[in-house]
Amino acid sequence: MNKVIITALLLCTGLVVVGCEKTYSVAEFRKDRELVEEWVQKCGKMKPSLRSSSKNCQNLVAAVAEFILESLDEGFLKEE
Repeated sequence: MNKVIITALLLCTGLVVVGCEKTYSVAEFRKDRELVEEWVQKCGKMKPSLRSSSKNCQNLVAAVAEFILESLDEGFLKEE
């Protein structure tokens, strides 16, 4: 019985450690284009339900939206 409990605890601990990945902020995505490219690939491979619940995918979308808004602002400033 003790072996079963110990095995279950070790398995659960392993899953928790492996399942915990660093959460990147919008600012971190904005600073690192390689990080953006990496997470575009990861989020693209996720199912929609996982993608919408992933904080990294949410922050990635926010960072990309800021990139787009900045480029639009720069385009308008050049025209004036």
